[in-house]
Amino acid sequence: MGDKTLRRPGTAELNLIRGKLRFMARLFIKVQNCCRVNTVSEMLDCKHFDHLLCAAREMSMDNTQIGLTMGGFLKQLNIIKRSFAMKAKDSQMKEDCDDFLWHMKQKWTNYVAAIASKRQKLKTLNKPQELPLESRQRLGHSNKLFKK
Repeated sequence: MGDKTLRRPGTAELNLIRGKLRFMARLFIKVQNCCRVNTVSEMLDCKHFDHLLCAAREMSMDNTQIGLTMGGFLKQLNIIKRSFAMKAKDSQMKEDCDDFLWHMKQKWTNYVAAIASKRQKLKTLNKPQELPLESRQRLGHSNKLFKK
């Protein structure tokens, strides 16, 4: 995914690609703890989709933003895997990639993205809020009228 970009020093996307690679490495390690997977290509197989889903949900509990962007990263990896299959004229791998995308469309939103989105909204609701000054409350003024 980041091989070509990392070879060109000075590109604007260098830090973004590094972050994606680190993130995918963390996800790969979590999936490896659940099942025997030797490569990222194997991780992006329908046989391991449930393990991938559990690992992704666990990672999104720590960082909700990762949970929201993770699906896009996995789709990008799957598209790259599919392009390799097309170049190699491997119809089985191409079919596996299509099946993986189907699983992503069916399950990802409900099991990972929706939960991460809900957690992110709850975090914003639970943020401490500035209370109005006592003098403004005694006078009966609305806090909206006297913003700093």
